[in-house]
Amino acid sequence: MTEQPAKVPDTNQSQDVDQQIDVDFGAALERIDNWLDGGMRLLPNIIVAVVVLASFYGLAVLARRLIVRSSARPDRDNLWPMLSVSSVAIGFAFKDILQNWLAGLLILLRQPFEIDDQIEFSGYEGTVERIEARSKS
Repeated sequence: MTEQPAKVPDTNQSQDVDQQIDVDFGAALERIDNWLDGGMRLLPNIIVAVVVLASFYGLAVLARRLIVRSSARPDRDNLWPMLSVSSVAIGFAFKDILQNWLAGLLILLRQPFEIDDQIEFSGYEGTVERIEARSKS
């Protein structure tokens, strides 16, 4: 009994052969190109995020220095526990305000709709008159 050689697929046709790894460099290059295009579209958002992160980090370092300097005096023994409780209370108080502000900022960055667009959400319908970072109502 003689063995017949395996069929070599025609390079002009794109057929998938069982038990064989297909190498398609064109598809790989297309995917890399899509990743690079997506990265370039997100680059302004990434830069804004890094600037905001650096700003908040700088504010945190400044606040820490001020707190450490003011609490280093010997007549302020109970200041640290009070600051811990106060920071939690302030965090809860500003949680909703900060969430609304960040949601508005994301809407401004992504721009899912424009002025004069008719939108409907959760049974409410309306026309976009202006877009702000935070609603006043």
